[in-house]
Amino acid sequence: MKLLTCAAAMLAAISTAYGIVIRHDRPDSRYLELAKGHDEAVDIAGAMGTLIDKRWVLTAGHVGLELSPYTSFVRIKGRVYQADRVIIHPDFVKDGLPSGRDFTLMHLTEDVKGITPVGLYTGKDEQGQRILVVGRGDTGTGLTGPTGNDGKMRGAENKVDDASETSISFAFDEPGKALDLEGISGPGDSGGPALIQKNGRWWIVGVSSANRGPKTCQYGSVEVYARVSTAIDWIRSVMNGAATASSDWVKHTPFSGWQQDRVGEICAALVNSYNSPTVDAYEAFNQRYRDKEILGRRTPEQRATAWTNYREQYGDLEVLEYATRGDQVVSILTRSKKTHEKAVISVFLQGQGADAVFEGWNIDPI
Repeated sequence: MKLLTCAAAMLAAISTAYGIVIRHDRPDSRYLELAKGHDEAVDIAGAMGTLIDKRWVLTAGHVGLELSPYTSFVRIKGRVYQADRVIIHPDFVKDGLPSGRDFTLMHLTEDVKGITPVGLYTGKDEQGQRILVVGRGDTGTGLTGPTGNDGKMRGAENKVDDASETSISFAFDEPGKALDLEGISGPGDSGGPALIQKNGRWWIVGVSSANRGPKTCQYGSVEVYARVSTAIDWIRSVMNGAATASSDWVKHTPFSGWQQDRVGEICAALVNSYNSPTVDAYEAFNQRYRDKEILGRRTPEQRATAWTNYREQYGDLEVLEYATRGDQVVSILTRSKKTHEKAVISVFLQGQGADAVFEGWNIDPI
């Protein structure tokens, strides 16, 4: 299950997300400057998180669902820190639907030094407050929406319009109504922070969760962040050792062939179509394994562009091993025959058993 986030909206297009979507009438350099010094915003595979303690990172629940044995780590100032526990909020999915408690905590195996963690905001006065959002996801403007990435961290301002029990939300206003450096998060910023500065310190008030509106991540859309202040008891209890890791991954190693069921069939067909010399095989895969509603999210041209971008970056991929989480998420560890780098293919399915269909996928280097 995936929320309707900017990141999820781009997933079917196979976009590698490395951001913040900004005003079209302001120079990008000012948004880059705004993010300087915010090393507490850390990189997770295809997403973001926030250092809240020397060994704890807070990110989104839907990010945690996708963290596999191969991607349970964070990058902080170029250094990799492994996580030995990934704990998803127990109420993230309730009665089969997202509850708003979109949180995951990651416990690191060693202390992070040289970076000051942010504080956990406990006040209940978020509405009307001015906030800073930071991230390294896809960037673009309110007119265009996300258009690409350059790997640079950006910051943007906004103001909390509403605070419910589980979330805070704020709109991406057009110039004339917007703050000077207004903006929102983009694809790849999921799990990143909304921050408030008080008493000379930065505090996290929200975790990037979803974007709503007719034009995703453009002017008029509304950002939804999971609210920290009303989840503070759960966060603290986990940090004090009250919860165990949310791990139900099964590893299949070393790779000797795909499992003989619908999951294995789809994964084998996906890798084979990706490694084909032309995009026609990949589109044939989509037509066979995706249902019409999922296919309608992107045009054949958009799918072809995404496939071409990945092929240009990685070339053919060799499967080394894979892990499954139930029958709807698969994490495939591969090696690029072009660059010899390792990369993880995350595969998302809908339905169960013989009725399962392909939802989407992405590739993250590790």
